[in-house]
Amino acid sequence: MKEIFVVPGEKVKTEKLAGPGLYKDGGKTYACLTGTLREDGDEAYVEPVTEIFELERGDVVITTVESTREKIAILKILKIVGKQRGLPSERLGVVRVMDIASGYTESAADEFKVGDIVKAEVSQVLPNDVVMTTKAPNLGVIEGYCSKCRGLLKEKEGKLSCTTCNKIEQRKTSTDYLYKEE
Repeated sequence: MKEIFVVPGEKVKTEKLAGPGLYKDGGKTYACLTGTLREDGDEAYVEPVTEIFELERGDVVITTVESTREKIAILKILKIVGKQRGLPSERLGVVRVMDIASGYTESAADEFKVGDIVKAEVSQVLPNDVVMTTKAPNLGVIEGYCSKCRGLLKEKEGKLSCTTCNKIEQRKTSTDYLYKEE
């Protein structure tokens, strides 16, 4: 087979089964990655131009809080720390209330607020879910926003204070919190 360069959304001519980097829609096959179309046995696939990173146990990730409930926080994974490229698709994950801090945590909503930027570690990658932890001191909120006015929270002497309305808030912060007041 002649090497064919494909881009996402491009219709691909192949009689083989759609493998990684390809998808079927309406009986037609399309590329979902940029790369070279390859065929191996009864499968066609796209060999990507750049390396695609998949989540693995132990990866440290940067996330944003999408929602909180009493027993879990739902986080959108933005980036794997130490990797140049992002993930191939948007991934959501959860931090269970028992995995937020080393001590007792009453509710995930007490420690994380929607929009906060959180550094977490992947503890399990399941087919439809990613389970994370923020128990270690360097994990947790690295950038927080006021739940009242959405102003930036600055850390001073272990407390978070809103730079706009001066409200004091609580979070499970990382030792790497980005905005510290001297």
